[in-house]
Amino acid sequence: MRIIILLILVAFALNGHSQDKQKDSLLLLIETSTDQNEKAILYARLSKFYENSNVNSAIYYAKKGYELSKSSNYRIGSAENAANLGYYYILKNDLDSARINYSRAKQYYSETDSLLQYTHNTMRLGNVNLAQNKYIEALILYQECLEISNKNNFVSLIPHLYNNTGLVYKQIEDYDDAEDNFQNAYSLFLENNDEANSVYPLYNISLIKSIDGDDDDAILGYLNLVSYHLKTENWVSLAQIYNSISEIYLKNDNYNQAREYLEMALSSIKDKSDSFNTGPTSFHEASIYTNAAELNYMQSRMSSAKVYALKAFKLSEENSYTKNMLKSAKILADIY
Repeated sequence: MRIIILLILVAFALNGHSQDKQKDSLLLLIETSTDQNEKAILYARLSKFYENSNVNSAIYYAKKGYELSKSSNYRIGSAENAANLGYYYILKNDLDSARINYSRAKQYYSETDSLLQYTHNTMRLGNVNLAQNKYIEALILYQECLEISNKNNFVSLIPHLYNNTGLVYKQIEDYDDAEDNFQNAYSLFLENNDEANSVYPLYNISLIKSIDGDDDDAILGYLNLVSYHLKTENWVSLAQIYNSISEIYLKNDNYNQAREYLEMALSSIKDKSDSFNTGPTSFHEASIYTNAAELNYMQSRMSSAKVYALKAFKLSEENSYTKNMLKSAKILADIY
């Protein structure tokens, strides 16, 4: 066992050493290069090394690349660095800044031949609009992306676009169209052998069942996904599932079961790690805190209700989650 652990540690050390060498090589190339456009792309690559270890450094280098590209009117450099900034701000739960940078990237990509990157970036811009309850804007962007993706056979993007379009229809209470899109997404993920992402439309199908009053089927559907997220240690997605089950029990005045699943959601969200759900963790946190505030209020635990409602409102206000802002503000008003 000690030998295995030692080998693993050596592997990690070598990997870290290799990354440090690559960073040093990029910094040297940046220092010695006299081509501004080349420097801009190097800054974009350098920023990617920091996205998981130091997001502030990632933002710093992407900004340098963006400003350099902008000064020389280098469109692809501007697009790539702006798209990177959009992603880094998602990681920081700063959706307003993410939307600004994805919008910039969309404009610059539209002036290049990078159609796949343009479509992927535009989908991410749609995701930010969806999270901020800008449903018409999100739907227009998804429809544009679907048209491009179907025409150009961007098979990896199409199921994501169907799933996200379904979420828009769910939010505007067109549940039949929502479920059709979720079913399309699930079928296409299976065709692509993409088990990791296939769990998301399944989650959303359970959400529709709950809305339609099929609570037992919805809970069963959610529970079927738990083992996968435990196996892959996707704690954010797991917290979302537990919270959804808690909301069903709360809706049915089963406070004990609602609290049991709420506690599991709160415990899971503490870790905040997820292998493939790269959306803002604050979106899920705000939803869980709102549910916690409502449950505590219903059980006359006013002090706890207030704490969670204030947490939910703060996160929602910072990121323009208008629906959660409304719900948490209503709970606060009832408490006061």
